[in-house]
Amino acid sequence: MPIQEIGRLRRRITHTTTVEEIKNTFTKEITKGNPYAIKEYKKIHPDYGSDFDLKKLIKTAHANGMYVVLDWVANHTAWDHSWIVTHPEWYTKNKKGTPIAPYNWIDVAQLNYASVDLHFAMIDEMKYWVQKFNIDGFRCQVASEVPTLFWERAVKELKKIKPILMIAEAEKESLLENAFDIEYGWEVHHILNSIAQSKMNVLDLDRYLEKEVKNFPKDKMRLHFISNYDENIWNDTEYQRMGQAVEVMTIVTYILNGVPLIYNGQEYDSHKRFRAYQKDTLLHQEGKMMPLYKRLKDLKKTNSFLHTGKKPASYHRITTNDDRVFWMCKREKNRQELFFIANLSNKKQKLKWPISGHFKEFLKKKSIDIKNKSECDFKPWEYKILLNQ
Repeated sequence: MPIQEIGRLRRRITHTTTVEEIKNTFTKEITKGNPYAIKEYKKIHPDYGSDFDLKKLIKTAHANGMYVVLDWVANHTAWDHSWIVTHPEWYTKNKKGTPIAPYNWIDVAQLNYASVDLHFAMIDEMKYWVQKFNIDGFRCQVASEVPTLFWERAVKELKKIKPILMIAEAEKESLLENAFDIEYGWEVHHILNSIAQSKMNVLDLDRYLEKEVKNFPKDKMRLHFISNYDENIWNDTEYQRMGQAVEVMTIVTYILNGVPLIYNGQEYDSHKRFRAYQKDTLLHQEGKMMPLYKRLKDLKKTNSFLHTGKKPASYHRITTNDDRVFWMCKREKNRQELFFIANLSNKKQKLKWPISGHFKEFLKKKSIDIKNKSECDFKPWEYKILLNQ
């Protein structure tokens, strides 16, 4: 989420109600509003701390080999942003000449990038965070709603300061040409959701991946996830959407070519659906997912067969006796191989192994001998990660 100051004018209390529409003063005061309704791009929201706090956080992250990426909203501003008064020509207007909200997002006013001056004003806002705080990049909200030309100009200027990482919360090929490094994997996320709900099967995933291998730029990356801010708030937690399939779908986001996203709370087995427009808290109590994420992180970091980016590992789909329910693939690079097999269904299935060899079963820390065409029972949502011995 963005860390900037949130607007107060037309601040939302519910999806369709603003603070101006209620009389309860207490409710007005406790409502934090939509974090994507930014009033001042260069000001940190006081709930998150000070400039000093952010500089300290970034310095500590860098000392530990981590990058810090800032959420950015270029499509719209809060209604009490100063530009509404000083530069009304920078906003999209109706026939009466009044600024309008995009879609049904009643607490924000949509910017209009027909004005070149707006391009450079927004770029200046972004440069501020790189120059003052040494931010490493931006995750850009609804990036496809903003002209690609703007993003290309912005990235060109930002890279004059330092190398940066650009993440688009969108799926639009033109954004990857000269602007963004990573795009959200919305389509595959919805496929995984539907498989977990028995509305789709593995053949639907195969069709997506065939298209992806053919069309997606090999030097770019997808961001894979089973939860994020929007999914949790509007569509519920991964446990409500995916049920018993949560663990295997988590692993799928690591096996797929791309970058896995861990949303706030997933590492703590959180079943909490966060409240929109309100301050909410998270119980930091370690469960079974934290050790799993640590092992998956080590697997991806230390083995070339899960490399992505400019020189990604290869992906090979392996045919099974029932490709509607079994997803089996091989990831390979520099003679390192990983085999992944999963029963992506809610019923017990019998697999006839299409491979043979002596393998180490990752996560279970045991060896396994496999003979071609031998049979093996898989429980619902059961999986195996196999490494060559």
